Amino acid sequence: GCQDKQGWHDKDGDTCGTYSDDEWCTSSGAYGWGWHEEWGTFADHSKDISAPQACCACGGGSSTNFQASPLAQGLKPSPAKPAAPSPPPAASSVVRKTWNDCECKQTWKEQDLSCNNYCCNPDDDEFGNWCFVKDEKCEDAPWGYCQPANGPSEHGSCTDVEGWSDVEGDTCWSYEEGGWCNSDGTPGAKWDRSWGNFLDYFSDGHTAISACCTCGGGIKNEALAAKACSDIAGWRDPDGDGCPEYASYKWCSATGGFGIGWHEEWGNFRGEPTASQACCYCGGGGSGGAGLLTVARPTDKPPKRPTKGSNVGAIVGLAVGFVAVLAACGVAGYIIKSKQAEEGDAPKIGATRVGRKYDAGEDF
Repeated sequence: GCQDKQGWHDKDGDTCGTYSDDEWCTSSGAYGWGWHEEWGTFADHSKDISAPQACCACGGGSSTNFQASPLAQGLKPSPAKPAAPSPPPAASSVVRKTWNDCECKQTWKEQDLSCNNYCCNPDDDEFGNWCFVKDEKCEDAPWGYCQPANGPSEHGSCTDVEGWSDVEGDTCWSYEEGGWCNSDGTPGAKWDRSWGNFLDYFSDGHTAISACCTCGGGIKNEALAAKACSDIAGWRDPDGDGCPEYASYKWCSATGGFGIGWHEEWGNFRGEPTASQACCYCGGGGSGGAGLLTVARPTDKPPKRPTKGSNVGAIVGLAVGFVAVLAACGVAGYIIKSKQAEEGDAPKIGATRVGRKYDAGEDF
């Protein structure tokens, strides 16, 4: 029978019995279920020969004359670790914009929520970074969600999971810019083994390899992209906005719902048909789209601000009447709601990054 190399143990004092009992290796010499990626290779822990050569349970031992199996892994030491990547460049160096293409204020504060770098997520909003805008007429609201610093999170027929960030607040852009992952889902050249593996940063049902296109994940629409789809020619909503605006400003999603650029104060999609039926980007279109309907929302909120010479007078008249009714009923408040959360304790401000991927908190 096979015998382990007499007296063998690794640099940490672990024997062949430990490698077998803790399932650190397989019978072919590969890494077992119990081996952690951040430990490096078998050779990193070896004095002379490693477990796949010394241990029967790892495919070596006397029966192979202490030679590793051709399928063995980790027989060479890990390459020198690259320096930890620098964090993404400070947002203050680049003017940031919302999905409605409106400039953000560089610094802003609302009650206990604040930001010094255009776009932040101090209330842990599920859709990601947001900002207060310089021109409320542009956004038609005081605030809006931010475009990524390097542009929309779309890669051909693949879209990153909207709003996703890992437990340390790093987004798909961080993984792409930092070189932390490869398109096949493996760690990238600049991922430091000491950080652990992607699963250690699991958040909101995803890791980077399921949420981010650059890491091999994201939402892929190859089937939809393969179908010929044409927007309904000449379609515009009552405000004069067409399918290009709905796509560019992310007012809708691919399933026909509301997109990250749409404000709930605007109410439902309007027009006959609506954008979700007329526009390919919104799940509709002439041939490939499904003509999906949006989920109904309360209709007692004011519609999106009219643009491009639409009937402003009629809307203003309705608004004046609505305000009069509110005043008569003694209702205090305002129509366009604040970004500040209204329920529960104030959320913890999350404007600094702390975690294994960062030696110390760094302004974000």
